[in-house]
Amino acid sequence: MVRWVIRAAVSAAVVAILLSIIPLDTVLDALRRTSVWTWSASVVVFFAGHYLNAIKLRVVLGPAEGLNSACVRAQYAGLVANLSLPGLAGGDLVRAAYLAPLVGVKRVTFASIADRLIDTGTVLMLVVVALPFAGVPPGIARVIQDASLWVAAGAVIALIAGIVVLRSRRFSGLTTQISAA
Repeated sequence: MVRWVIRAAVSAAVVAILLSIIPLDTVLDALRRTSVWTWSASVVVFFAGHYLNAIKLRVVLGPAEGLNSACVRAQYAGLVANLSLPGLAGGDLVRAAYLAPLVGVKRVTFASIADRLIDTGTVLMLVVVALPFAGVPPGIARVIQDASLWVAAGAVIALIAGIVVLRSRRFSGLTTQISAA
């Protein structure tokens, strides 16, 4: 109960500070112009997306007891860190701090790298799909298209090389070490 009161007090203090910086009339005017349905859908999509990211992290981490709720807590704690701390790695470090005691530093490190690679690939795919609809000038579109082809070719080569390395007897100790991590 005491922790909840402290959290509520800190949240109220943050809101009070923000409202002292941002004029209240501006906030209320912006809220009046926003549709309730649009705002509600945005909040649902926001939280659902982060929940799905926590589930993805859980899948990447592999089997462990009690990891589902820990991944969700770690994801939202990492989100708070990303929104409040300067730098790019704040959320990853907070997630690692939550999860390392449960699964070990190696697994968290591999999962964090895999998570970044999956997210990067997803963003690249979204850019490639959205590019024709974006209205980009033809010269720039050609440069982006060429770069996308090089990135796709590099991804295919990296995938093939990864499969060859993981299937090779020479690196069997590496695959055992990675899967044990």
